[in-house]
Amino acid sequence: MKINILDSSIYNRIAAGEVVERPHSIVKELVENSVDSGADSIIIEVVGGGMRSVKVTDNGSGIDFDDLTAAFLPHATSKIKTTDDLNSIATLGFRGEALASIGSVSEIMLSSKTKGATTGGEVEVRGGTISKPHPKGCPEGTHVVVNNLFFNTPARAKFLKSAKTEESYITNLVERTILAHPNISFKYIVDGKIVYQTTGKGLEEAIYVIYGKETTGNLISVEYKNSSLTISGFVGRPTYTKPNRTYQTLVINGRYVVDSLVSTSVFNAFSNYMMKGRFPFFVLFINMPYEDVDVNVHPNKLAVRFVNSNGVYVAVSNAVSGALLNANNIVDAVTTAENEPIVPMPKVTGRSFGESLHNTMQTLDEKLHNTMQTIDTKPAVSSPILPNIPITPVATLKDDGGIYYQTLQNYVKAAAQPEVSLAEGVEDFKIIGTVFTTYIIVEHKGEAYFIDQHAAHERLLFDKFSAEFEKKQVNIQQLFVPYVLRINSVEDVFLKEHLNDFGELGFEVSEFGNLSYKVSSVPLSLSQIDLSAYFDDSLKNLNKLGSSVEVRHFLATKACKAAVKAGHDLNGTEIATLLKEISKSGTTLLCPHGRPVCVRLKKTDVDKWFKRIV
Repeated sequence: MKINILDSSIYNRIAAGEVVERPHSIVKELVENSVDSGADSIIIEVVGGGMRSVKVTDNGSGIDFDDLTAAFLPHATSKIKTTDDLNSIATLGFRGEALASIGSVSEIMLSSKTKGATTGGEVEVRGGTISKPHPKGCPEGTHVVVNNLFFNTPARAKFLKSAKTEESYITNLVERTILAHPNISFKYIVDGKIVYQTTGKGLEEAIYVIYGKETTGNLISVEYKNSSLTISGFVGRPTYTKPNRTYQTLVINGRYVVDSLVSTSVFNAFSNYMMKGRFPFFVLFINMPYEDVDVNVHPNKLAVRFVNSNGVYVAVSNAVSGALLNANNIVDAVTTAENEPIVPMPKVTGRSFGESLHNTMQTLDEKLHNTMQTIDTKPAVSSPILPNIPITPVATLKDDGGIYYQTLQNYVKAAAQPEVSLAEGVEDFKIIGTVFTTYIIVEHKGEAYFIDQHAAHERLLFDKFSAEFEKKQVNIQQLFVPYVLRINSVEDVFLKEHLNDFGELGFEVSEFGNLSYKVSSVPLSLSQIDLSAYFDDSLKNLNKLGSSVEVRHFLATKACKAAVKAGHDLNGTEIATLLKEISKSGTTLLCPHGRPVCVRLKKTDVDKWFKRIV
């Protein structure tokens, strides 16, 4: 076996495979060089998703004329000199591979002038071949143009996505860069149009430019310091949460990174304030000694490793928890924990246990009496409108009154062979009413049935909507005032790819400016839909969907859920109508998400609660 010493044209292309994944990698490397040069003004221009052209211009320190060629040599860098420098990296770039790697797979023109120099210089690189630099009049700073990415490696070009998708990756990167360096003035231009422009006047301005007025009105300031690090920035109010983690920005020592440790710490600090399935918004800066964090973990430099990860976790938790505590002075009622008694036993406070228990029971008795009086004022409705509901024992009761649910598999099996049918003895069937503005209570032959009105409503909407879609007869309703949806660049990719899917479902969605969409119509059968909840719910899973069929089913299910009126107190007529609809043959007594619609409670089970029978 013979050992070959690779030519620079080969090993530079190999290095390019690690450094230059796609156009946004070029933007990242060039902008990091601009930041490291001390620039306070950076212009980023992209054409054709960066595949045709990327330009980055800064007013930084510039490159000496004599170093223009050396800048494109492998392992050439101005940022480190010795191995000791690797232990405390203070710059964004440091590997010395970026320009050499980019130049090996593209065409580059670089012009630069150092501060105080009378003239600048220009050098061209094509596929790794470097031309001889020549003098050129230019402003102080550096101007880099990268054209025709992967022109000499067509196999790599095949893996790139559409220009719009590649552009969205760049936009997401630019957004994070603007947030990470709010004191630098940025101008971001795509295909000749200005997308973002900041003046470098601080983080609030940067957040306003990226996320808009609503976000800046829902910020809580975070300021924290201990002997090891400082934490600053903003988190969103608990009422202003997001459906996914793409609204989270973490900057460590000036470098935008993605770190699950910090993200989890913030999430846990919000856990007592935030609804399930939501994620906090934050832009946080952590500054610590350079030797306490390793940024040389991965070629993309998005990952870090902490010397004291536990200390960082605790510090972030304390910082965010303190900010939330100071910003929210209203104490929320705490619900009973799972498996605790509904009515807690009284604590003994100077009185005898018996006296405390007596007073507690007396209070409960009064509440029960008042509740029963209220129920008695509502006339019982007898109705023969449930000819064929396949009620199955979805829930059973233990002797101690605890409820446990069978698995979904068992439920579906039972539904296939219904144990009980309300077709028999319908003259004895009556509607008792509703409880908790959620559950309809039905009595029939010594058994009570609890029907989740929202799950039932969702099931009906889904079945009706699915039938319309299958027949291609989805009627739409134009909105008098279009709904405007503002998103980020990651969500933008999902929406762009699935506009046709939304259209087939009856949602007319179109672009409405930068990172904004206009919803002009909705399906007529879902005219009561909460569009804000619908798009929030849909965008939670933007990266977990496969085929268009799967996407449309997912979007249809979410639409039906968003169209259900939560907490609506139904009257007798509405209850009767809903029950009549779900009694029709073919209705599945599972909501589209698999939750049961109906639960049966036997009289004998209730008798056991009160020890009437053993």
